[in-house]
Amino acid sequence: MMFKKKEKREAETVKEKISFRFKLLAMAAGLASGFPFTVKELFVLSFVGFFIYIYLLLLFKDKDIRYSSLYSLSFCFYFTYFLSGYYFIIYMYPMDYAGISPGFSMFLLLFSVLALSTLFSLEFSFTGPLAVYIIRSLDAKNMPGFIKALVFPSLFVFLEWIQTLSWAGVPLISLAETQRFFNLFLQSASLFGSLFIGFVVTLVASLASFCVKCKDRRKLYSVLSLSVFAWNALFGAVYYYLIPYSVGPSADASPLQGNLSTLQGVENMSFSSISARYRELAADAVDEGADLLLFPECAIPTYLNSYPEKISYFTDLARNNNVYILISGYTLMNNNDGELTSGNSIYFIGPDGQIGDRPYIKRKLVPFGEYVPMRGVISAVFPFLTEIRAISTDGGYGSSSSLFETEYGKIGSLVCYDSVYSYLARESVLDGANLLTVSTDDSWFKNSPESDIHLSHSALRAIETGRYLVRAANTGISAVISPRGDIISRTDLDEPGYLISEIKYLDSMTLYDIIGDTFIIIVSVFLVMCLTLSVIMTVKKRKREV
Repeated sequence: MMFKKKEKREAETVKEKISFRFKLLAMAAGLASGFPFTVKELFVLSFVGFFIYIYLLLLFKDKDIRYSSLYSLSFCFYFTYFLSGYYFIIYMYPMDYAGISPGFSMFLLLFSVLALSTLFSLEFSFTGPLAVYIIRSLDAKNMPGFIKALVFPSLFVFLEWIQTLSWAGVPLISLAETQRFFNLFLQSASLFGSLFIGFVVTLVASLASFCVKCKDRRKLYSVLSLSVFAWNALFGAVYYYLIPYSVGPSADASPLQGNLSTLQGVENMSFSSISARYRELAADAVDEGADLLLFPECAIPTYLNSYPEKISYFTDLARNNNVYILISGYTLMNNNDGELTSGNSIYFIGPDGQIGDRPYIKRKLVPFGEYVPMRGVISAVFPFLTEIRAISTDGGYGSSSSLFETEYGKIGSLVCYDSVYSYLARESVLDGANLLTVSTDDSWFKNSPESDIHLSHSALRAIETGRYLVRAANTGISAVISPRGDIISRTDLDEPGYLISEIKYLDSMTLYDIIGDTFIIIVSVFLVMCLTLSVIMTVKKRKREV
């Protein structure tokens, strides 16, 4: 008996040593997968990182190991993956604009980075044990290898989609953003949305992992892995180079970049100095022939529905020069609690100088940035999160696309955080938008990689919907983007200025415009079928053992 106990302890010790090495390797793989968030030219590392992680999972496919161990291995991978994506939050230091001391702001920012990385890792780590559980069951049924290779990509993309459904998701980064340097690879987003890009990356990695693990079918898996990669790239090349845009009215659009950082605090910038900066930029852009002016998020710090006289210069500018202006500011409105609050808004000024009475109001608010979700619970558990001056009162939000009509076509607007949600841009197009605009304030990101990542969200929205997209950012990066995701023109960070670029108001529809996230429904059905089969196999096995 003593010998058996000693042998068991030795076996457990060996397992712990192996597990530790694997966890370190998983952390390195997660770091590699997320590194292209910072250095986009190294997009291939995402394939490599996921290949290593999935291969580690396959190593335990045929071994008697606890699923909790697979979960902890997965946690190591995802923690460094998300950490490499969300570390940009540290760049927001110091937070004196929100009335927070330097010491507490450092604590708060570090807490936010670690909390987000931990929260998402706890969720995504289920992909590891679930994938192994399902693949083992499919092995018992002698399912084709390609079916088994689909399991992990399906689980991963399903969870990426789940992130977009609630406030807790905060999908500021997604795997598709790691491929933004390889624009041809992103074109299939026009078919099935940007989530499909993450599916392709993980499927290529999964097939490559099966190639290494299954020696008897190495050629088959290697061909499949290369074929999936080549198909996606080939489709991108054909779509990009051979499929022309639809014909539509042309105009010259001008996003304005005032370079007035929100981090300075509104109280440190007078209304007169802010409006003077934008009057100068707007006048210069109009002199160069701009037909459409787009302001960044909250560029004019006033309630435009209550004080329209404060923007009389811009209404006169529109009237005297026959231009359209999308000007941003605030709308005085009620929030969910019935309190008066600010709605982050875009107002439309037509060539007649009239301000539209139906503004676009931001539909997606940043949790803990513009409102506190479950305020009662959060204030009890983390009271410091509700005491920040900037979010002492929840902001108001809109519920419709609120298109603006011009002689060229209709414009669909998005504000900042709206642009990370594919379905919001699609809703605008389904409502009739021929052109998309994004007004944002990225001064929070300073010179972190998130400024470029946030820009890539706009490029993906353009590809998905087949629309030109004009983007105005307070301190950068402002840009004009083609329906293929090309950055036609862009500004530098922290430089005041404007762009003048020709755009077209288009009315053609991409497949994604038509079917939306049907691909996710197919993936969900596949996972339900696999899980059902796995549970049935497990029950039968236990009955036989009894």
